[in-house]
Amino acid sequence: MPKEKADKLFYPDWATAEDIKMVREKGIESAASRPKSWKVCPKGTSAEKQCNVGYYWNELACECFADKQCLKVCPGEGMRLDPAQDCGDCYTQKQEFTKYYPGWADPYDVKLAADEGR
Repeated sequence: MPKEKADKLFYPDWATAEDIKMVREKGIESAASRPKSWKVCPKGTSAEKQCNVGYYWNELACECFADKQCLKVCPGEGMRLDPAQDCGDCYTQKQEFTKYYPGWADPYDVKLAADEGR
């Protein structure tokens, strides 16, 4: 894709060439600080990438997560259902991160892993 077309697709109309350059540099710096691979699963876990029907493999969490979840309402603000269950326990984001993800993961990493797994 030509650079000009990509810029129009990914950046707002008001972004200057300097804005785009700065954002790209910041993105490259952020990517360089992340591990080279998300494949941090314990030895032997990769063989378990075959998840049951209705679940997908989340490479960051090294776990099968539910494609869809029930309509259960979690009691606290900011809580959501356990992603590894289709209708399970409710967790805060901090509890979920502690249970499933490496310490360096941030919300962007979690979303990206979910998007790539589905």
